[in-house]
Amino acid sequence: MGYLLKSEGVLQSWGNNVSGQLGIGTSSPNVNTPTPITCPTLLSIDSQKEILTMVLFPNPSNGSFSIQSKNAIQTVTAFDILGKQIEVKKNNESYKINASNGIYSIKISDSEGNSQIKKIIIN
Repeated sequence: MGYLLKSEGVLQSWGNNVSGQLGIGTSSPNVNTPTPITCPTLLSIDSQKEILTMVLFPNPSNGSFSIQSKNAIQTVTAFDILGKQIEVKKNNESYKINASNGIYSIKISDSEGNSQIKKIIIN
């Protein structure tokens, strides 16, 4: 499985896709060329205002990540590329999602009711 971020901001993926884990909108078993990923509008980063200053790291990740934010974090929710919610476990100041390799959306909400969505790659 591979990922490529083009200079114009388009994220592409290729490799084994039996379960649709590449996020390209199909479950073609093997994708040998870089193909743009798809994202439901609900989870699209472009549809979100940058109202919070947050950094999600490391990205790509093995499923564990931390969030740097000026505001107190209230909730962290993860979604797969099809919009299905995935459990997020908090351990002190870091978070963990148990998911296979792929691209996921992380919705972060602060104590003031603001939210932001970030994408994370797990490899």
